[in-house]
Amino acid sequence: MSTIHISKAGAKIYFGRGKFDDWCVFLERPSAKAYAPLDTEYFTFFAELAQASSPKAVYTSFQKIYAVTNAIVNPTASKIIVAESEEYGGAANEAEIWFAVIYGGMIAEENKANAILKKRVKHLGLYQVLIQNLPVKDAANWSRGRKWREIDAECRRFGF
Repeated sequence: MSTIHISKAGAKIYFGRGKFDDWCVFLERPSAKAYAPLDTEYFTFFAELAQASSPKAVYTSFQKIYAVTNAIVNPTASKIIVAESEEYGGAANEAEIWFAVIYGGMIAEENKANAILKKRVKHLGLYQVLIQNLPVKDAANWSRGRKWREIDAECRRFGF
C-alpha cells in the first residue's frame, strides 16, 4: 500500500494491487471497506459539483492538480487538493476525496506500462464531462477501443 492522500474526514486514498498492476487506486472511508472507484463514480461527483458551483470552477481546480501531477506522489498536490476543495463549501470534504482519487488515477496512468497518453486520458474524460457536457458514461468510455493517435488528436485539439 502506498498512500496518495488522507482527507480531513479521514478517508484514505492509496495505491494497491489491481487486476493488472500495483497502480490501482483505492478509497477507504472510515468504517467502510476499501474499494477501487470507477471513472464514472468520480466523473458523476464532478458533474454534480459543477452544477452546484460552475463547470469552469471545477475544471480550473482540476487543472491546478493536473499541472503538478507526474509519476510520483507529490506533497504539493495534497496541499493544492485541500486548498481547492475548500472553495466548494459544504461539498469540501467530498471534493477533497474525489480530487485525490482522480489525482491518484493520473499518477497511475503516468506509471502504466506502454501508456502513451498518460495522464491526458483522465484530463480528456473530465474535460468532456465538465466543458463539453458529455454524459458521464459516454466520457468514461469514449477512449475505449480507440487508437492512441485518435485520442491524442482529441487532446491536442483541446490544448492538452
